[in-house]
Amino acid sequence: MTEQEICDRQRENGNSEMYLRLSGTFWRAYDGGAFALARVTGYQVKRLKTIDRYQLGFSKATLEKVLEKMRAAGMEHSEYEEGQTLITFSGGDPAPDERLVTLDSTERLVDTGADYHELCSLRNDHTGTVPL
Repeated sequence: MTEQEICDRQRENGNSEMYLRLSGTFWRAYDGGAFALARVTGYQVKRLKTIDRYQLGFSKATLEKVLEKMRAAGMEHSEYEEGQTLITFSGGDPAPDERLVTLDSTERLVDTGADYHELCSLRNDHTGTVPL
């Protein structure tokens, strides 16, 4: 199943069934699945800008720990066998929450010149330095 098919299926079923997909050496969850896993693992969700999607990823080596945390939180998942590339799971809270989203390095904390000048002014007030 492709990423798009996973996202479409999760959207169609209202996140009653979500998916972990192996991509290279990382397991990834998307959209509602990413938020559900973030709440039980503490991992950050990443916003993908080029396609309106959220993603959470972790290495193959930590899969068993993630599955254990899911079970401890009352979530259910399909049995995993070595070589599988898709795991279904349910439970957890798939609702989007910006507090769980990591700030992308391309996102700027200061957007405008006005913000920049205000921050410089605050800094100067605090340190007593004069802007150049």
